[in-house]
Amino acid sequence: MSDKNYLAKDGKTFGPYDSKSLDALKSSGEFYTYEWVWDGVSPNWEPVPRKMKGPPPMPAQAVPQDDKKPTTSKKSKTLKSYCSIAFDNRTTLSADLSDVHDSGGRLTSLHSTAQAFPKGAMIWLDILDEETDQAGKVKARVEAASCTEGRWIYTVSWSKFPF
Repeated sequence: MSDKNYLAKDGKTFGPYDSKSLDALKSSGEFYTYEWVWDGVSPNWEPVPRKMKGPPPMPAQAVPQDDKKPTTSKKSKTLKSYCSIAFDNRTTLSADLSDVHDSGGRLTSLHSTAQAFPKGAMIWLDILDEETDQAGKVKARVEAASCTEGRWIYTVSWSKFPF
Protein backbone atom coordinates (compact mmCIF):
# COMPACT_ATOMS: atom_id res chain seq x y z
CA MET A 1 0.00 0.00 0.00
CA SER A 2 1.09 3.59 -0.56
CA ASP A 3 1.44 6.35 1.99
CA LYS A 4 -1.86 7.89 0.90
CA ASN A 5 -4.48 5.27 1.59
CA TYR A 6 -8.15 6.08 1.90
CA LEU A 7 -11.01 4.20 3.54
CA ALA A 8 -14.74 4.57 2.92
CA LYS A 9 -18.02 3.51 4.49
CA ASP A 10 -21.61 4.68 4.31
CA GLY A 11 -20.70 6.86 1.32
CA LYS A 12 -18.07 8.86 3.26
CA THR A 13 -14.31 8.92 2.57
CA PHE A 14 -11.69 8.96 5.34
CA GLY A 15 -7.97 9.57 5.11
CA PRO A 16 -5.34 9.79 3.87
CA TYR A 17 -3.62 7.18 6.08
CA ASP A 18 0.03 6.25 5.84
CA SER A 19 1.02 2.56 5.93
CA LYS A 20 1.84 2.68 9.65
CA SER A 21 -1.58 4.16 10.53
CA LEU A 22 -3.31 1.59 8.32
CA ASP A 23 -1.45 -1.24 10.10
CA ALA A 24 -2.58 0.20 13.46
CA LEU A 25 -6.18 0.27 12.24
CA LYS A 26 -5.85 -3.38 11.15
CA SER A 27 -4.38 -4.39 14.53
CA SER A 28 -7.20 -2.69 16.42
CA GLY A 29 -9.82 -4.22 14.12
CA GLU A 30 -11.22 -0.80 13.15
CA PHE A 31 -9.95 -1.22 9.56
CA TYR A 32 -12.45 -4.05 9.05
CA THR A 33 -15.42 -1.80 9.89
CA TYR A 34 -14.89 0.07 6.62
CA GLU A 35 -16.34 -1.07 3.29
CA TRP A 36 -13.75 0.15 0.77
CA VAL A 37 -10.01 0.86 0.58
CA TRP A 38 -8.06 2.79 -2.04
CA ASP A 39 -4.27 3.03 -2.15
CA GLY A 40 -4.26 6.43 -3.86
CA VAL A 41 -2.66 4.91 -6.97
CA SER A 42 -4.93 2.15 -8.31
CA PRO A 43 -7.73 3.13 -10.70
CA ASN A 44 -10.46 1.66 -8.45
CA TRP A 45 -11.53 1.20 -4.86
CA GLU A 46 -11.21 -2.37 -3.52
CA PRO A 47 -13.55 -4.02 -0.99
CA VAL A 48 -12.08 -4.24 2.50
CA PRO A 49 -11.44 -7.93 3.22
CA ARG A 50 -13.60 -9.24 6.04
CA LYS A 51 -11.80 -10.65 9.04
CA MET A 52 -13.95 -13.69 9.70
CA LYS A 53 -13.63 -16.89 11.58
CA GLY A 54 -14.74 -20.05 9.84
CA PRO A 55 -18.38 -21.04 10.16
CA PRO A 56 -19.39 -23.14 13.17
CA PRO A 57 -19.68 -26.92 12.85
CA MET A 58 -22.95 -28.26 11.54
CA PRO A 59 -25.51 -29.23 14.21
CA ALA A 60 -25.42 -32.95 15.01
CA GLN A 61 -28.92 -33.59 13.64
CA ALA A 62 -27.95 -32.04 10.28
CA VAL A 63 -24.93 -34.26 9.76
CA PRO A 64 -25.85 -37.54 8.04
CA GLN A 65 -25.05 -40.49 10.24
CA ASP A 66 -23.12 -43.30 8.61
CA ASP A 67 -22.75 -46.80 10.03
CA LYS A 68 -19.29 -47.07 8.52
CA LYS A 69 -16.22 -46.43 10.59
CA PRO A 70 -14.59 -43.09 9.86
CA THR A 71 -11.82 -43.21 7.32
CA THR A 72 -8.63 -41.25 7.54
CA SER A 73 -7.95 -38.82 4.76
CA LYS A 74 -4.57 -38.17 3.26
CA LYS A 75 -5.60 -34.56 2.68
CA SER A 76 -3.91 -32.16 5.06
CA LYS A 77 -6.50 -29.76 6.37
CA THR A 78 -6.20 -26.35 7.96
CA LEU A 79 -8.59 -24.71 10.39
CA LYS A 80 -7.59 -21.35 8.98
CA SER A 81 -10.05 -19.15 7.15
CA TYR A 82 -9.08 -16.86 4.28
CA CYS A 83 -10.65 -13.80 2.69
CA SER A 84 -11.24 -14.35 -0.98
CA ILE A 85 -12.68 -12.90 -4.13
CA ALA A 86 -14.09 -15.52 -6.49
CA PHE A 87 -14.62 -14.59 -10.12
CA ASP A 88 -15.10 -15.77 -13.65
CA ASN A 89 -15.56 -13.76 -16.85
CA ARG A 90 -19.03 -12.56 -15.76
CA THR A 91 -19.30 -12.56 -11.98
CA THR A 92 -17.35 -11.45 -8.92
CA LEU A 93 -18.15 -12.67 -5.41
CA SER A 94 -16.57 -11.83 -2.05
CA ALA A 95 -16.40 -14.93 0.10
CA ASP A 96 -14.85 -16.66 3.08
CA LEU A 97 -12.66 -19.63 2.18
CA SER A 98 -12.61 -22.32 4.89
CA ASP A 99 -12.07 -26.06 5.38
CA VAL A 100 -9.00 -25.67 3.18
CA HIS A 101 -6.95 -28.74 2.25
CA ASP A 102 -4.42 -29.59 -0.44
CA SER A 103 -7.02 -30.11 -3.15
CA GLY A 104 -9.99 -27.93 -2.20
CA GLY A 105 -12.10 -26.07 0.32
CA ARG A 106 -15.43 -24.42 1.06
CA LEU A 107 -16.32 -20.98 -0.24
CA THR A 108 -19.13 -19.11 1.57
CA SER A 109 -20.54 -15.90 0.08
CA LEU A 110 -20.33 -12.92 2.44
CA HIS A 111 -23.55 -11.33 1.22
CA SER A 112 -26.99 -12.60 0.35
CA THR A 113 -26.95 -13.02 -3.40
CA ALA A 114 -28.22 -15.08 -6.29
CA GLN A 115 -26.18 -18.14 -7.21
CA ALA A 116 -22.97 -16.82 -8.76
CA PHE A 117 -21.43 -20.03 -10.08
CA PRO A 118 -23.05 -23.30 -11.22
CA LYS A 119 -21.66 -26.73 -10.47
CA GLY A 120 -18.81 -27.50 -12.87
CA ALA A 121 -17.84 -23.85 -13.40
CA MET A 122 -14.16 -22.93 -13.54
CA ILE A 123 -13.42 -19.88 -11.39
CA TRP A 124 -10.43 -17.94 -10.09
CA LEU A 125 -9.90 -17.22 -6.40
CA ASP A 126 -7.85 -14.26 -5.17
CA ILE A 127 -6.98 -15.30 -1.62
CA LEU A 128 -5.70 -13.17 1.26
CA ASP A 129 -4.17 -14.57 4.43
CA GLU A 130 -4.77 -11.69 6.84
CA GLU A 131 -2.45 -13.15 9.48
CA THR A 132 0.61 -13.11 7.21
CA ASP A 133 -0.53 -10.57 4.57
CA GLN A 134 0.21 -13.19 1.89
CA ALA A 135 -1.92 -13.14 -1.22
CA GLY A 136 -2.30 -15.80 -3.86
CA LYS A 137 -4.42 -16.83 -6.82
CA VAL A 138 -5.71 -20.27 -7.71
CA LYS A 139 -7.91 -21.66 -10.46
CA ALA A 140 -10.69 -23.79 -9.00
CA ARG A 141 -13.63 -25.93 -10.10
CA VAL A 142 -17.05 -25.68 -8.42
CA GLU A 143 -17.88 -29.23 -7.32
CA ALA A 144 -21.14 -28.42 -5.49
CA ALA A 145 -23.31 -25.42 -4.64
CA SER A 146 -25.99 -25.00 -1.98
CA CYS A 147 -27.79 -22.07 -0.36
CA THR A 148 -28.31 -21.63 3.39
CA GLU A 149 -30.01 -18.55 4.83
CA GLY A 150 -29.41 -16.60 1.62
CA ARG A 151 -25.67 -17.31 1.48
CA TRP A 152 -24.21 -19.59 -1.14
CA ILE A 153 -21.76 -22.30 -0.13
CA TYR A 154 -19.54 -23.72 -2.85
CA THR A 155 -17.35 -26.79 -2.56
CA VAL A 156 -14.34 -26.05 -4.73
CA SER A 157 -11.34 -28.08 -5.86
CA TRP A 158 -7.93 -27.09 -7.19
CA SER A 159 -4.71 -28.79 -8.17
CA LYS A 160 -2.40 -26.82 -5.85
CA PHE A 161 -3.18 -24.37 -3.03
CA PRO A 162 -0.96 -21.25 -3.19
CA PHE A 163 0.10 -21.22 0.49
